[in-house]
Amino acid sequence: MFSIFIGRISILKKNIRDFYNVILLLIIINCIYSAYINDFNRGSFYAVLLTYSYLSFLFSSSKHYLKFVFSFSVILLIALILIGFKTITPISLIVSSIFMISLAGFVMTSGRKYYKNKIIERENLLNHIFNNSIIGFILVKKESSLIYDVNDKVVSILNISDKKEIIKKKIESLKIDNQYIFRDLINNSYIIKELKDKRIVKIIQKEIKYKQQDYLLILIEEFKNEVQLKESLEIKKLIDLSEESNHYLFHENTSYMCIIDINNNFIDVNKSLCNAIKYSKEELVGKNISLITVKEIENREQLNKEVWLGKKVNFEKSVLTKEGNIIQLEVELMKGKYFGKEVLISNARDIGERKKLEKEALISNERYRNITEQSSIGFVVSDIEGNILENNSAFRNFLGYSKEELSKKTVYDISFKEHIPQYSKVREELIQGKILVGEMEKRYYKKDGSYLCSLIKIVLQKDEQNKPKFFFAQVVDITEIKNAQQKLEISEKSYKDLFNYSEDLLYILNRDNQFVDINLSVLNHYGFKREEIIGSTPIIFSAPGQNNVEEFLKQMMKVWEGENIDTLWWGLKKSGEVFPKRLTIRKGFYLGEEVLVAKGKDISQSYKFEKKLQDQEKRYRDLFERNLAGVYRTSKNGEILECNPAFLKILGYDQEENDKEPLNTNKFYVEEKTREKLLSKVIEKKYVRGEKIELRKKNGDFVTVILNVSAIYDGSNKFEYYEGSVIDITELEIIQDQLYKSEKRYKELIESSSFGIIISKEAKFVFANLKAIQILGYSNKEDLIGKDTFEVLLKKDEKTYSKQIKALVNKRILPFSNYTIKKKGGKLIEVEAKPTLVEYDGKTCVQVSFIDISDRRKIEAATEKIKATEKFNEILQKELKEKEILLKEVHHRVKNNMQVISSILNLQSNYSSDKKVSTILRESQNRIRTMALIHEKLYTTKDFTQISFSNYLRELVENIISSYELKNTKINSEFDLEEVFLSLDQAIPCGLIINELISNSLKYAFINREKGTLKASLKKKEDQIELVISDNGIGLSNEINFKSTETLGLQLVNTLVDQLKGSIELNNENGVSYSIKFNSFE
Repeated sequence: MFSIFIGRISILKKNIRDFYNVILLLIIINCIYSAYINDFNRGSFYAVLLTYSYLSFLFSSSKHYLKFVFSFSVILLIALILIGFKTITPISLIVSSIFMISLAGFVMTSGRKYYKNKIIERENLLNHIFNNSIIGFILVKKESSLIYDVNDKVVSILNISDKKEIIKKKIESLKIDNQYIFRDLINNSYIIKELKDKRIVKIIQKEIKYKQQDYLLILIEEFKNEVQLKESLEIKKLIDLSEESNHYLFHENTSYMCIIDINNNFIDVNKSLCNAIKYSKEELVGKNISLITVKEIENREQLNKEVWLGKKVNFEKSVLTKEGNIIQLEVELMKGKYFGKEVLISNARDIGERKKLEKEALISNERYRNITEQSSIGFVVSDIEGNILENNSAFRNFLGYSKEELSKKTVYDISFKEHIPQYSKVREELIQGKILVGEMEKRYYKKDGSYLCSLIKIVLQKDEQNKPKFFFAQVVDITEIKNAQQKLEISEKSYKDLFNYSEDLLYILNRDNQFVDINLSVLNHYGFKREEIIGSTPIIFSAPGQNNVEEFLKQMMKVWEGENIDTLWWGLKKSGEVFPKRLTIRKGFYLGEEVLVAKGKDISQSYKFEKKLQDQEKRYRDLFERNLAGVYRTSKNGEILECNPAFLKILGYDQEENDKEPLNTNKFYVEEKTREKLLSKVIEKKYVRGEKIELRKKNGDFVTVILNVSAIYDGSNKFEYYEGSVIDITELEIIQDQLYKSEKRYKELIESSSFGIIISKEAKFVFANLKAIQILGYSNKEDLIGKDTFEVLLKKDEKTYSKQIKALVNKRILPFSNYTIKKKGGKLIEVEAKPTLVEYDGKTCVQVSFIDISDRRKIEAATEKIKATEKFNEILQKELKEKEILLKEVHHRVKNNMQVISSILNLQSNYSSDKKVSTILRESQNRIRTMALIHEKLYTTKDFTQISFSNYLRELVENIISSYELKNTKINSEFDLEEVFLSLDQAIPCGLIINELISNSLKYAFINREKGTLKASLKKKEDQIELVISDNGIGLSNEINFKSTETLGLQLVNTLVDQLKGSIELNNENGVSYSIKFNSFE
């Protein structure tokens, strides 16, 4: 009876357990990855904690649970290591929380396993009793009268070979000795029949509850003859009369039993009940059952009546112990006899644990439903025809459908046509029992027309009659995996191309040091065919006598142990050519196996370069030793590491003294702090160039040297040593002193000359005497020194001057020549000049001696200038007339263009239904009209430099008032204007300011007023002009700072006042009054 049910469960568990574990692992990985990318902040950590808590309470096996905890801990530890344990949530909180949840989960799993084993033991016991009983048992579904199960005794009584012959048959159709005996059970619960072979069967029918359904349990007792039947009945009578035996069984029973009279008073109670409710037998007997009743069940009186009439009743009830605790009981109440007296016998058992398990089962089921709904894996249930019955949110999210939309579709409606045949075949094989779990890759159509790549696992669920009921499918979105596979294929092809077409020589070797792959560069370089190389060892490429092959093979063994090698290998081409190769070998992976990856590079050219470098090193060493300058290297503390003979000679030492005891540079410096100063400069710039210092020789004499020193660092920027050179300039200092005195006398002669004398080097002035500075109009030498020679000469004289310099180079003597040169302010003067070559600062320079002859030319120039001026004035008058005409036309055209723009804005505002846009267009139109009006005034006047602003202001104000067309408010304008003229640069900003201020008054000052007054005042006070615009409106709010407002109009006013370099003041009494002051353009 129970074996079928248990067998089905075990098969289902066996098929989905592995897939279920994979699902749990993926959920954990996903949660921890989300926490990892968020540095385990509070939100992501609580999500991990919640998921782990939920999953920890799903296990019923301690072994599986511990595996799960271990996997979770390893994944979590890896995530924490990857972020260096730098989490937002404290590590202590993470570890303690996970530990407490793990402990709670272990306790829950152990308890669940214990009670599960208890249930299984009880089921196994019942199964054993059922199948091995000496009484035949037939279990029949009450509703359909179909036989559900029978035991072996029934098979023997009915004389059939296998119980499958009668399973699922109607009980009425069952025959014993060709008699439909069981038909009589329809109206009777107890029958006795004699068979043809003299056997007698006693059949008893009872109603029972099994698996929450109504069943009939038919008991068949077989007797060989009537005598045996009578003996059995007599025995039953004896048992019924054996009150004393029943009394013993009553008290020792583990069930909670009591005997109650017609008034619901206790007559007797057994030990188990007393122990459970903590009362003694004496405290209960004679007392009413209400003593231990918490709350009486409904219709208790009606139930008692039915029991007194002989019906057995089952119900659940809560009782109160003496200590005040509540126990839940399942009670079976029936009528019986107690020492000949009819009583009610109550047989109860504690169902507290069962209730707890049921509650946990409900919670577990709810959790299962939640995890199914919240799972990232799609779940879909379909019937045999393919109609979709159930689905979870993940499946709906995959396809973009709602639950209602999917309920109207079949699995075939949303499947790719190409996959339907294979999918149908899997479903058919499941129905036929050929496979237990179907698995395939399948594409689904999404609602938006795109598709979903998925991996599905599908199982068939059967009903109690073992008929196909529905299909349950798990759907995993593998779209990204498929895309990743495509990218991987592209990546592998790219890698193969990079491998094959790399210029380096690339080799792959296996554990036997045999080539398993090589790139095209190897084939092209060596001239071998691929099949000649694959399977061979590196010896094929070894130049005879050039490589230590035995040592090389030892090095390759070290590579297998994890080391990398970089060595020189002499290769041998198929043509016989030998070449050097730099070979690098490391361990790697190739097609999933460990291999050696070798990279070679032909270094024929670099090898020759290295040989050349060695030769250069030798030449450098010779140069170092033979150099006349002293070259040295020192440590940080000044100890000489290396120096050449010249260095020792300068300081009066020999090589033997240095070899015997290395010298220290600290003893050479005349002043103790000289080295510290030099080192500070080296630390700052990393070098010192051309530093002149004094050193002390061995004999105590001083020597003057030019010092160059640099700090030398290695590749990791770590200090190695100081490297420097010294040149003895002691004799040179004496010569330079004598030369200085000679040059001083020469300069004194030059400075006192009546001629201007300048010296240039490479066309730059390097010297000028006082007369030259005076003639050229400079105040000091520094202003002239460094200037280019050709900055003084005119273009027309540059060629003449250059020819004279070339003549000097050819050692020709030149006479004085006339030049026109430019003084400092640009004034031209005429001079007589003579260039010569001189030595200056050790270089050949050009010295020019010159004298000013401007006074001689002034009279001639004045006469020519008068004539030229008269002619120029005639031309100027003519051009001025033409420019006046042109300027009038320009102002006229500007005004016309602005009128066109204003008209366009007017048309645009008429087409706009947005009031805000229309207002903006009207304000822009007024601003353009303001500027256009100024240009109109300019082209109608004779003076373009200024405009009569008083007339312009009056006309402008009237135009602005008329443009606003205020229907409900009458606006009066008042003017107090003096005759004031403004330049064009002042008129336009003033006009725009007036436009903005008048517009603001018209928009805001006279709201809900019938009339208002605008005043404009323009006056000139000394050198300042004062413009006042005011109204008698509602005034400006005190909360508004007009100098830092966000409105465009007032921002524009402040900007234009700044442009006029003026000031603006606000008076907010009796309306608004703006006073603007700025300087007159005169």
